[in-house]
Amino acid sequence: MHRGPIGLGKIATYAGIANSTAARWVTVLQQRGIVEWKQDPTIDLRLTQSGLDRVEAMLATAYEVPDEAIILA
Repeated sequence: MHRGPIGLGKIATYAGIANSTAARWVTVLQQRGIVEWKQDPTIDLRLTQSGLDRVEAMLATAYEVPDEAIILA
């Protein structure tokens, strides 16, 4: 898991999209309070505490295993 800031160019590369498209999406995430970014592609961005809480909640839901699914051998 990557901890710490990550640059816009790296995000675009990981997503397979243009930097301009990544910048638009990052702006939306910033407006929603999920990331901090100064809208400069040379400046790294990072999750806000609210963003981190949302990601953790999403992952907890995605990986939640109901008790009935656990089979004891």
